[in-house]
Amino acid sequence: TWGSSTQGTYSITIGGTPVRDLAGNTVASAAVGSFIVDTIPPAPTGIVPVGATNATPITVTLSFSEAFATSDTSKITASGASLSGFSSDPGAGTISFSATPSADGTVTILVAAGATTDASGNAATGGSFAFVSDRTAPTVSLVNAPAVNATQASASTTTISVTYADSLSGINPATISTGNISVSNNATVTGANLSGNVATYTITAPQTTWAASTQGTYSISLGAIPARDLAGNEIGRAHV
Repeated sequence: TWGSSTQGTYSITIGGTPVRDLAGNTVASAAVGSFIVDTIPPAPTGIVPVGATNATPITVTLSFSEAFATSDTSKITASGASLSGFSSDPGAGTISFSATPSADGTVTILVAAGATTDASGNAATGGSFAFVSDRTAPTVSLVNAPAVNATQASASTTTISVTYADSLSGINPATISTGNISVSNNATVTGANLSGNVATYTITAPQTTWAASTQGTYSISLGAIPARDLAGNEIGRAHV
């Protein structure tokens, strides 16, 4: 079948038994034409953005598996957002548009069959793609800061944990750093790591040991480099 055959251009040339005219002259050997075999329809392959975004409206680029000749953007709809401003780039095989989410949560782009047609007249297959609209800033839900007591008098560090809450996209591990929080009385934050939504910070005493340091309450505040969720929203600056 043509479907199982090589796709692309087939050249037509004069064969080994050429046509002759009534005087006996043969047609000169040469390429005389070509035709294209293309039985594979284009298909939607993905969108940008992927994952989570806090943009609004959101610029979405929908890609197809090949360049197309025509497009029908009425075949592109969404669940969880309204779409507008469609722009097609046939040569690049992309259609761009704006998505305005109705609320935070999953936005699904629905592509019905026939959204594009290639130069051979094949209508595209359908598909669906999703991303998360997250415009809600994460919060601090719990701070666990045990007292530094006599058993740690000769130590120079302690650890505290901060539990961040973000139900949509989650905390971005790449944003966890010693700049996330600050501690009063000249104590310094010298280490940070994340497990799930719980960040553990190492606090170093302002003097050589806790016994030699200021006694009393040490306040913990959000620092100059706040943690962010995977959509890019940052923790609000506050006393924690």
